[in-house]
Amino acid sequence: MTRKLLFGLSALVAAMSLCSSSILPAADDAAPKAKAKAAKDDDSPKGRLPAHYADLVDGEQKDKIYAIQAEYEPQIKQLQTALKEVTAKRDAAIAAVLTPAQQEKLAKVEADMKAKKKAKAMDDKTKDADNTAAAKAN
Repeated sequence: MTRKLLFGLSALVAAMSLCSSSILPAADDAAPKAKAKAAKDDDSPKGRLPAHYADLVDGEQKDKIYAIQAEYEPQIKQLQTALKEVTAKRDAAIAAVLTPAQQEKLAKVEADMKAKKKAKAMDDKTKDADNTAAAKAN
């Protein structure tokens, strides 16, 4: 019974770690990206040029680069998914090392950090809004 409880807590801690990590995009970020993607013309080139390429390549080279990116994209996505799965398994195994009391303490620390991060983000938004209003007033 204790082993099942420990495993369950480990899985919960691992899931919480994944949810609070910056690896996964926030749901708020997904909506604007989806709208922007839908707004693009289907005939427009797909992909993004590597850093510092925009001023170096011509239209034909851009098309070739986009084609190369499209060729490798499925494999990259597959590897990213596999990496997330392996990372989750690793995190669960690490969490399983902790005692239940340690796991509770870790969950509290992670929740506190998440709350601080959220508060900082809200504070940053407020500062940005204040700066924008001040700039418009000038």
